[in-house]
Amino acid sequence: MRPLFRVWPLVVLALAYGLYAAVREAWVCDDAFLSFRYAKNLVGGLGLVFNGGEPPVEGYTNFLWTMLLAAGMGLGQDPVQLAQVAGIASYVATIGLLAACAWRAPGGVGLPAAAVGLALHLHASRFATGGLETAMFTLLATLGLVLLIEARGARGFAAAGAVWILATMTRPDGAIFYALGGLFAAWVAWRRRDWGPLVAFSSSLVLIYVPYFAWKLVYYGDPLPNTFYAKSAGRGYLAEGVHYVWLYLACYWVLLPGLALPLVFAWLRRGDRELAAGWGGLRAPLLLGAFVWTYAAYVAWVGGDFMFSRFCLPLTPALLLGWQCVANLGARSGRLVTAALAVGMAAIAYPAESLHRHVVEEKRYYPEWKLRSSERIARHLARAFAGTDLRIAIKGTQAMLAYYGEFPLAIEIHGLTDRYIARRRVTHRGRVGHEKLLPFEDPYYARRGVDLVVGPVHDERIRDDRIGAEWRRLEFDMPGVRFNGMSPGGWFRATLLTYDRNVLRALDGRAGFRYRRFEERLDAYLATVESRPSDELRADFQAFQRFYFDHNHDPRRRGEFLRALARAAPGK
Repeated sequence: MRPLFRVWPLVVLALAYGLYAAVREAWVCDDAFLSFRYAKNLVGGLGLVFNGGEPPVEGYTNFLWTMLLAAGMGLGQDPVQLAQVAGIASYVATIGLLAACAWRAPGGVGLPAAAVGLALHLHASRFATGGLETAMFTLLATLGLVLLIEARGARGFAAAGAVWILATMTRPDGAIFYALGGLFAAWVAWRRRDWGPLVAFSSSLVLIYVPYFAWKLVYYGDPLPNTFYAKSAGRGYLAEGVHYVWLYLACYWVLLPGLALPLVFAWLRRGDRELAAGWGGLRAPLLLGAFVWTYAAYVAWVGGDFMFSRFCLPLTPALLLGWQCVANLGARSGRLVTAALAVGMAAIAYPAESLHRHVVEEKRYYPEWKLRSSERIARHLARAFAGTDLRIAIKGTQAMLAYYGEFPLAIEIHGLTDRYIARRRVTHRGRVGHEKLLPFEDPYYARRGVDLVVGPVHDERIRDDRIGAEWRRLEFDMPGVRFNGMSPGGWFRATLLTYDRNVLRALDGRAGFRYRRFEERLDAYLATVESRPSDELRADFQAFQRFYFDHNHDPRRRGEFLRALARAAPGK
């Protein structure tokens, strides 16, 4: 009889500590609110879109995660809490899955080294929340790998394929795992002269993914998410990606043997020509090595991510399973490996202060007060502009505003949810996913009728601005609210990108808001047109046209400006 009693207390402790650590680290990042807004619009009957009434743009990369959120929101659940609960559940389930792999070790129950390692992994518990699909994707990626290692017949291959299809629908890079599994299934089928495993593995592609892909192609018009184009449209960024992977492994150095151990075990078990299912032959180390090295190469090629460790977390359970292979050799080796992993994980001091180039410790940017402050600011603006067509541009950290404010149109300035911005050329390499920033002086904002971006004027300084910072400033009083690390209370600023009287009229006479009437600026300017050179008049008129005349019916001032332009001699 298998001596389960020897290991179950350690499994229970690992699960309990993982749950505790994930709850302790719970947070939510701004990027999650992009998916929240898609889910809210879907539940509200506007479609799976970021801006209601606009042509659909696939500005999310986590379809199944967004569907899960939408289902919960349809039942009245708060998406922040729902995302945190779902993420924590996925993380704890992954720990349990790794413990189950130890239970199925050859020769009896192996000590759950991998489960203990993941429970003590700081960033695995941290990204169990954050509002993103990271923990769910990691669970599906790991479950598909385990099912493929243990697949004996067509049913096992079908289950592995289905799970990896779900991973692909959770995040598109899951297709790497599915392609890897397909190659393995084809190899097994060829060696056995039995195409059953390959047909079974491929069934989910035909039955699940093809219909989904056909719908997506019809609905969005693009085979790939808009974020693919926003993040450099397939151009590699190897230098940044290698740096990203190196940062992760330099931090979690205890995982480094997990890169080599599967290859060593594959060599030692090379005599297993049958690729027998389970953890005692060649199949397990072969698939672990292929899984880890293929996905690590992908992460390096795309440039990694600006959030430290997030893109490497799907690799972590497989790296830990490489250690588990050693633990499976016997009771003594299992105790030593489990102890070494536990000590190594507990001793790690992650380099939060030494992260550099374009990689950040994302949780530091989103303390609880920031979420609450953004919610209050967004709702305050929404109430103030109720009944108007207020349109905003959102930069980093402001998707929360778009979600809570429910503004009819929000333009994400890095192009994640905007087809035009996403397809601009990359002029220089920088932080991954932030390289197609559309400057605020670009005429595109005016063409879309964007009214403002929340933020101090000095942060949004517009090059060659002919309007003047003081005429772009909209300030509102938010007592008791913290913003950008400031002490509670004070006047907070938004920057007007266009001046729309129909929108701003909602603020006239309202206490707690102040802005300067641009008509006063125009009247003062028109009083001096006779003394201005024609080149200056033309440049100013173009700027005033985009900022004011295109959005307001003002024939008198516009007529005076045009007459002044007609009278001005070239070069005067």
